[in-house]
Amino acid sequence: MVLLDKFIAHRGLSLYYPENSMLAFEKAYEAGFTSFEADVTILKDNTPVLFHDYTLARLSGVDKIINNMLESDINKIDIGSLKSKEFASCRVPLFKDLLIFAKKNNIKINLELKGERGMNEELWDNIVTQAYSMVCEFQCEDIVFYSSFEIPMLRKLKSLDSNASFGILLWDDFFNWEVLSEELKPISINFKESTVTKKLVSEVLAKGYKIYTYTVNDEERAKELFSFGVHGIFSDHISKLK
Repeated sequence: MVLLDKFIAHRGLSLYYPENSMLAFEKAYEAGFTSFEADVTILKDNTPVLFHDYTLARLSGVDKIINNMLESDINKIDIGSLKSKEFASCRVPLFKDLLIFAKKNNIKINLELKGERGMNEELWDNIVTQAYSMVCEFQCEDIVFYSSFEIPMLRKLKSLDSNASFGILLWDDFFNWEVLSEELKPISINFKESTVTKKLVSEVLAKGYKIYTYTVNDEERAKELFSFGVHGIFSDHISKLK
């Protein structure tokens, strides 16, 4: 079973460096963090890559769908300059690059299986399959903890590996956590931080699940959540909070 640390660097050290870039992950490791959150999707040629959005627009200014791109295409896309000109060399990383880095340095990865509801459901099974296959190929089963907002993606993961470690990601529709957890039997329930109360934490812990919360960027809120009993927080301001 894979368990994450108390502090999880959300998309790497993303406050200071381009999110989901190898630079952000490398800097998170240099800062002393050994649990990262990363988002995985696939390119048109089925190559798993680390990218959060459905399109490249927010990070690069290029309004193209990531799933329609080839590896040769994304190698030309600058995902750093909009944050700072000094990051102009940052590119969308291949998933295998993070696996190699993480395995070498004993880093745990919370891998969010990215699906875009209403836009790319036809790719969901393949995203899960390609990501899982690569984890197995690089023998990283002992460092990867999966998560997703999309329940069909978690069902697919369980069909591939009933022993895979994963958490259910919930947004504002968190009231059905008990029904979903009863079906899927996750390791954790990952709640949006604004929905977490002491009562909710007590109820989840009583059922035997771990609790991780996202995205926590306020020090006092982080302290409060830990006092409730949560096991870990995802944060963009991870260095400051730690």
